[in-house]
Amino acid sequence: MKALNETARHSFEGGDAFWEKQKLGTYESSEVRFIEIQEKLCSDVTSGENLCYRLAELQENELESWFFEERSKDVNLYTFLCITQLKLCCPYNTYGPNCIPCPCGSHGECKNDGTKDKNIVCRCHLGYIGTLCDKCKYGYYQDGDNSSFSCKMCDKACKDSCKGPGPKNCEACSDGYYFHSELGGCVRINSFDIIQNLLEGEDGNKTKTEQVVNTINFLTKTEHLEL
Repeated sequence: MKALNETARHSFEGGDAFWEKQKLGTYESSEVRFIEIQEKLCSDVTSGENLCYRLAELQENELESWFFEERSKDVNLYTFLCITQLKLCCPYNTYGPNCIPCPCGSHGECKNDGTKDKNIVCRCHLGYIGTLCDKCKYGYYQDGDNSSFSCKMCDKACKDSCKGPGPKNCEACSDGYYFHSELGGCVRINSFDIIQNLLEGEDGNKTKTEQVVNTINFLTKTEHLEL
């Protein structure tokens, strides 16, 4: 709360500080500070300022109870006022009129959690999609069964999608890789092997030098190439 932070000093200003400390207690938990906080409330509100002042007026007793009693117990003002006292909000990762648990599971969070809104919207973690974050995003594969799974990123040898881990489960090979029938998966293109094959082969339309130059130019532009 901004007003609380702005009054976070350690002594009274002016007057007989010793007398004030003896009579009123330390400034940190004094009536003087509470009044100053009340005066600063809603000062930074740009929209709904009148509503803010009205709420502060109606809940003055609750605010006072929090400041002098609950605050020393490390009770958050939002939790005390909005959840416990007014019952207008829900705890983290719960939602709706009865504050039921968010159904997004461990793969996402409720976008409107903490509110009484009954219309749930899941904000999925990276790699997950679906209304309830129960599916893997394109470029990820499902590891585990439907009851307990995680979405993991496809191997870099795979182009866009895959059916499982490693280069053998690629549905297509990325640039700089090709499908090796004997290994049964996508393997990295080795530029020296390609150039060696060109030098040993024949092409009636191009000289071997032209082929090598063109191949080198292509390979050096390939993102995943190892020279």
